[in-house]
Amino acid sequence: MEAVLFPLPGLILSPGGKITLNIFEPRYLKMVQDALDRDLPMAIGHASKTEFSTSVAIPDEGFPYVCSDVGFGKVEVLGESPKGLFVAVSSLGKAHISHVEGCTSDYIKLQISPIHQNYELSAHSEFLYRRIKSLAADKMMNCLNSKEEVERVMQQLSSPHKLLAFYTDHILKGWDKKYELFQIDDINEKIKRLGEMIVSDSRDTDSSLH
Repeated sequence: MEAVLFPLPGLILSPGGKITLNIFEPRYLKMVQDALDRDLPMAIGHASKTEFSTSVAIPDEGFPYVCSDVGFGKVEVLGESPKGLFVAVSSLGKAHISHVEGCTSDYIKLQISPIHQNYELSAHSEFLYRRIKSLAADKMMNCLNSKEEVERVMQQLSSPHKLLAFYTDHILKGWDKKYELFQIDDINEKIKRLGEMIVSDSRDTDSSLH
């Protein structure tokens, strides 16, 4: 599958997630337009100045390495910003970079191979999933204006994989934790690991208060 690449340090698009970007560099504005014209997905990957164990080389002078596994999604223009465009990328899944095609008009195109995800929630995971869902709603109350706004957002996160993607991409702190969850392809294993992270963070917070 052909895709365009948006490499950025610390950025992950989890399966089921949605990310809003402010695109202003001319090469990436061209990339967005080409993706829309040709109905190409955008692959989003963590970029680095140095090589690491799960990286592949890309033709970029500033950040010549990117994670070999990327989130990819459909591009939608939301509106104009003072310098460029506000763009939403809605997840279509997770994929492995099978080939880096190189630069076209200064942006990078890829061939990617989708990675199967298990989104079927087991009965054993139900209780922990409901707990994480409740925590996500509580976190949203701190940044949204009303309970009604929180309820509207939660309605959009009705499926477990979308809720976990939102929590990972927008609530969970720390690149290492985000990437660890991104690497897990079974939703039940992901729920279990996220629950462990939440408990650990809670203990760390309690310890810092004493």
